[in-house]
Amino acid sequence: MAPEGAPRLGQVDHHRPARRRHCGVPRHGRAETDVLLVLKIPNSPPPFDLGISASTDSFYLGQSRPGFDNYTQSMSETLIKDLTKANVANFEMEAATLFTLGNIYGFRTGAACAVYANRIKDEFEVKGEIDVIKCGNEAVKILSDLDKEKGDRQYWYRGI
Repeated sequence: MAPEGAPRLGQVDHHRPARRRHCGVPRHGRAETDVLLVLKIPNSPPPFDLGISASTDSFYLGQSRPGFDNYTQSMSETLIKDLTKANVANFEMEAATLFTLGNIYGFRTGAACAVYANRIKDEFEVKGEIDVIKCGNEAVKILSDLDKEKGDRQYWYRGI
């Protein structure tokens, strides 16, 4: 799963109106990285998807999992359902920060996530992380080659 945006389910987004709290304005990566990931970087394994990621600051409560001593909050009862309605594809904990810092400092950003859990079906399997690492490494190589061809031009398309 490659997040193309990642609303942060942390302190900043919790200060937004409740109707927008879980589907606030996503922090976006850069189009160049999205295009590479959509094109399924050569030899990347299926399945592959591009979508919105819920970037949270908590592995347990922030992702609707019970915390210590089975502690939960009322939002846990509806969070996954609410995010599903908003077409959010996955939980992760870093993309919003990466996208925000990239935007502030003018860096190109992107993210790719190995999907371990299907929260709707309550299934969990550790898999795909090596493939995601290879995909990320290949993306960096391709972007570096494209940057060399692009030179100083702001807008560029290979062959034009």
